[in-house]
Amino acid sequence: MTDLTKRILVVEDNPGDVDLIREYLDEADFDHVVDHAPRLADAIIELRSDVPPGAVLLDLGLPDGMGIDTLRRILDAAGDVPILVLTGRDDRELAVRTMQEGAQDYLVKDGLTPDGLTRALRRAMERVAQDRLHRQTEEALRQSEDRFRSAFLTAPYGMALVAPDGRFMRVNHALCDLLGYTEPEVLAGDVQTFTHPEDCDADGAHIAGILAGDAVSYALEKRFVRKGGQVVWVHVSVSLVRSWDGSPVHFVMQVLDLSQRKDLEQRLLQAQKMEAVGQLTGGLAHDFNNLLGVITGNLELLLRSVRKDDRAFRRAQAAYHAALRGADLTRQMLAFSRRQILEVKDIDARALLEGLVGLLRRTLGEAVELRLKQANSLWSIRTDGSQLESAILNLALNARDAMPQGGHLTIETMNVHLDAEYAARDHDVVPGDYVLVAVSDTGTGIPAEIIDRVFEPFFTTKEVGKGTGLGLSMVFGFAKQSGGHIKVYSEGGRGTVVKLFLPRSKGTVGDAAATADEPDDDGAPFPATVLVVDDREDLRMVAAEMLEDLGYTVMVAESGPAALLMLARNRAIDLLLTDIVMPGGMSGPQLAQAARDRWPRLPILFMSGYAEGAILREGQIGTEHDLISKPFRRADLARKVRAALLNGPGAGTS
Repeated sequence: MTDLTKRILVVEDNPGDVDLIREYLDEADFDHVVDHAPRLADAIIELRSDVPPGAVLLDLGLPDGMGIDTLRRILDAAGDVPILVLTGRDDRELAVRTMQEGAQDYLVKDGLTPDGLTRALRRAMERVAQDRLHRQTEEALRQSEDRFRSAFLTAPYGMALVAPDGRFMRVNHALCDLLGYTEPEVLAGDVQTFTHPEDCDADGAHIAGILAGDAVSYALEKRFVRKGGQVVWVHVSVSLVRSWDGSPVHFVMQVLDLSQRKDLEQRLLQAQKMEAVGQLTGGLAHDFNNLLGVITGNLELLLRSVRKDDRAFRRAQAAYHAALRGADLTRQMLAFSRRQILEVKDIDARALLEGLVGLLRRTLGEAVELRLKQANSLWSIRTDGSQLESAILNLALNARDAMPQGGHLTIETMNVHLDAEYAARDHDVVPGDYVLVAVSDTGTGIPAEIIDRVFEPFFTTKEVGKGTGLGLSMVFGFAKQSGGHIKVYSEGGRGTVVKLFLPRSKGTVGDAAATADEPDDDGAPFPATVLVVDDREDLRMVAAEMLEDLGYTVMVAESGPAALLMLARNRAIDLLLTDIVMPGGMSGPQLAQAARDRWPRLPILFMSGYAEGAILREGQIGTEHDLISKPFRRADLARKVRAALLNGPGAGTS
C-alpha cells in the first residue's frame, strides 16, 4: 500500500465511533493512518487537497449533511477515491440506492467486525485501483490510436491496412494520390486490383511465410498501375498484426513512390552508356584521326595536281569531302550532352566569388591556403549563380583531395576574348567575350594517361566510397549548358589548373578585344626550313608534301631523339612541327622542352590526333606554343605555320 492509500478518512460526528474504527483497524493489523472529519465541509476540503485520502468511511447523518444528499456531495469531491457508507441503519433499500449513486460498499455499524471492515476497505480500494488502471490503459490506447491515425493519414507515403485476403480495409490520402483513385474506389478493390499483371505473384510466397510464422515482415519493389494506365514503381513494406491469440488481424502496408529514384537510375544508366561510348571512341580517336589525316592530306594534294575539269578531280573531291565529314563525326561522337534546369540571370562573378571565400575556407580546412586573385573590372556573366557556386565548390574539393598534405589553391578571374580561330578548334565554343575562372592547385596532378577521362561520368581515381566520379562531369555539363566551356591542364606531381569559361552578359556591353583575321596569303612568308616529327611515316610524308607545296624546305624525323640530332646538325631549321604523343621514351612536349633549352628562339608548333578538348593546350605544351589538330587541311597548316614563323620567339636554331 502506497503512502497515498494509507490515509483512511472517517467522516463521522460521533468521536466514539471514530475510536472504534481505529481499534478495529489496529486489531486487523491494517497498514493505515486514520484521519477524522466531523463535518461534511471538512471532508470535502480533505478530498480536494493535494494529497487526498486512499478511502472514505462516510456516515450519512452529519451536522451539515443528511442521507443521500451527503453521499452525492462527497462523491462530487471524491474523484476516484472509494467511498464506503458506514451507517447505523440496516436498510436494504437505502443500501441499494447508495450503491447505485456510486458508493463502493454499504456497512452497518452494529454488525461490523475488524476483518469485515478491512476486507471491505481492501476490496473497495483494489476495485478503484483496477478501474483507474483500466481507464489509464484505455486512455493510453486512445492516444496511441490517435497518434497512429494521425501518422497514418498524414504520412507522406502510402499506407494501408489490408485484410488477410488482400482487401483494403483502410487507406490514406497519399496512397490514393499515388494510385490516382478516390478513397472509396481504392477500398472497393484489393491489392491485386492495382498491381501490374506481371507482378501479381510477387507477394505470394512472402505472405505465405508471414502467415506461417516463418517471417514477421517483407519488403520488395513492384509496379502499380494508376487510374490512367500509367505504371509506377513502388517499394512495398508489409508486416502482420496478430490478435492476442495469434490469429491474423490485418497487414500494415507502406508504399513508397520510386518514380524519382527510377528516373535517377535511368539517368545514371544513360550516363553509363555515354561513358561506354566515350571509352570506345576515345581509345580509337587518335588512330582514327591519324588515318583521316593521311587520307585527307593525300586527297588534298591530289586535288591540287589534277585539273578541275578532269573526272579524277571530281572523284577525289568527293572522297575528300567524305573524309572531312568523317572527321566531324569523330568530334561529335566525343561530345557529351548535358540537361539540367538553370535559373539564368546576370551575375556579378567577382562579388559571388568573394562571398564564397568563407565557405571555401571552412570546407578546405587549415592545411589548404586559399588565394583569390580577381580582375578589377570583371565583366558580369549570365548564368545560374547557385550552379556556379556548386561548380567552384566541386573544383575546390577535387583540388583539396589532390593535396592530402596541404598546399595552395588559387582562384583567378579575368576577362578574355575567344576569337574565331580559337572557337574553330572546338565546335562547342562560340567566339566572343568570356569571364575566365581558373582554379589551380599544387597537388599531385593528373597522370597523362587519364587526363582525357576526367570529365567522363563516374570516372574517378579516388578510393571506393570516397567519390562518385560525377563532380567534374557535372561541372562540364554546367559549363556547356551555360554556353561556355571548360579546360583542364595538369602534369603529374606539379598540380592542376581547371579553366572555366563563362559567356559575358549581354546586359553589360564593353569594348570587345578585337582580333584581326589572319591574312589570306597561305604561302611561306620567307624562305624557311621546317622539321616535321611524327612516329608514323604516312603522316610525316603528308605534312612534308603539304609544306613543300607551300614553298617550305622540309626535313623529317621519326622520333624525338632523331629530331634533336637533326637540329644539332642543321643550324638552318626555322620551325619544329611535332606530334604530341610519340613512342620511344620522348613525347612531343619533352622534345619541345629539350629543343628550347638548347635553342630558345626556335618556334614550335604541335599537332595531335586526339580530340581538341583532350589536348592540354596550356600547361602541357605551354601558352607560347600553338597546336593544330589532325586531320588538318592544307590551308589550316599554312595559316598555323605562317603564324608560328611570324609570331615565334626568334629566328630558329641559327
